Amino acid sequence: MTQKFYRFTLAHHGFSLELRVNDVIIDADPEGIFRNRSFVNNQFIIDGVNKVQLHIGLAGNPPQIPKDLTLTCSVYECTADQLGKDNLPAPLVQLTFPGKEVPSFPAALTGSFETKSPFGRWAWQDAERIDPVTPDDVLLCASLVKKTHTALTQKSLQTLLPLLSIKTAEMALAFYVPPEERRKDQEQFFQQVFGDSQFAMERFETDDLEIVPMGENRVFLVRHLGGIPALESKELSEGYCFTLPIIASKIGGEWKVVR
Repeated sequence: MTQKFYRFTLAHHGFSLELRVNDVIIDADPEGIFRNRSFVNNQFIIDGVNKVQLHIGLAGNPPQIPKDLTLTCSVYECTADQLGKDNLPAPLVQLTFPGKEVPSFPAALTGSFETKSPFGRWAWQDAERIDPVTPDDVLLCASLVKKTHTALTQKSLQTLLPLLSIKTAEMALAFYVPPEERRKDQEQFFQQVFGDSQFAMERFETDDLEIVPMGENRVFLVRHLGGIPALESKELSEGYCFTLPIIASKIGGEWKVVR
């Protein structure tokens, strides 16, 4: 089967944006900084109809209306050799703002496209639907993030890699990398990180932890209030440092990292 890559492009003049595909946040720009953005996201494409939602607001404090209100959001299905070129195929879907309506904020645009997915069915698609989210759900999800934080703090590959196994396997699938190659690359990456004597994780706090429902309440973004990633290493002048976003689902009665 031909390898397919789903390229999302956004062009605007300073709006606050949140982009979802199949109700999963794939891009957020609350400050309106990334005004011309293009990226590939295969990992939330499903077989059949894919829904695209773009939420538009005003950035700044106080919020300001851009001088130019035009905005476009397009999704392209590309082959590998088309990705680096300007002559892209016709978009699968294109959202435009403000269109013929008088603009008001916040605003939302929706669209959809249908495709035969080369990726099969993702684990999160069959995860338990949790609605409403209870305090117990937050605690259990926080426990998963805490385990991941502990594994990173203790520099334990034996503990960390199994926690990331679904994410590792499915990200390999999403970008056409042999799963074993992806696993080895990830193992080598963390070996290098853990080999840095200065590497350390920031303290993990749960008081301000939130889980954001996505994917029709089957996928949950775990983060701190203010949009801060769930896990962060200490900032270093030299050496390894990173943030680790956590997207989790409840599968087979257990919370698991899926992205």
